[in-house]
Parts: sequence; structure tokens; C-alpha cells
Amino acid sequence: QEEMERFTRTFSGSYFQDHASQKVARVSPAHIQGFYANIQHFWDRAVTHSRNSQYRPVVVLNGCRRDLSEAYHELMQVPCYYDAEVCGEFPEMYEMCGDYG
Repeated sequence: QEEMERFTRTFSGSYFQDHASQKVARVSPAHIQGFYANIQHFWDRAVTHSRNSQYRPVVVLNGCRRDLSEAYHELMQVPCYYDAEVCGEFPEMYEMCGDYG
């Protein structure tokens, strides 16, 4: 909660100087919360399979940029008992764990 408030204070009303746009940043909560929930959400969306990679979602997993399908399949391999803390913190992980949960 504290990090979200600090992020909102820092970026709300900001201009991005590296771009010529005069748009002002506005921070709002996402309707989908959590890394795993976002991976699941974008997995079957048309944008994920766009011919032009600049339109595809960007996924950073374990510090490396990954294709979403690669990240999805890697996450599907992770059994819940591998890291009980992760599964406790991210309930949506249980769905991705399949028979491991």
C-alpha cells in the first residue's frame, strides 16, 4: 500500500521529457492486479499474437525480457509446493499450478 501511494505521488502529473508529447501522466489502479493474473489475462488475447512485436505485452520474468507465451509456459511448470509463500501471496497462482496444488 505504501509503495503504491509513493508511486502515485511521484508520477501523477509528470511529463515524460524524452518524448515530444505534452500529455500528463495520470496514475490509476489496474482492473487486473498481480503478475500471474496479468499473464493469464493476456495469454489468450489477440494482441499477444500480433505480427508486430511492438504491440505485444512486455513480460519481465526473473529479470529477463520474455515472450509472453514463453513466460506463460514457464509459469505453468512451477508447482505450488515449490514456493508456498508465492502461492499464498498470489492466490491466482493456484489455478496456474494445475495438479500440483
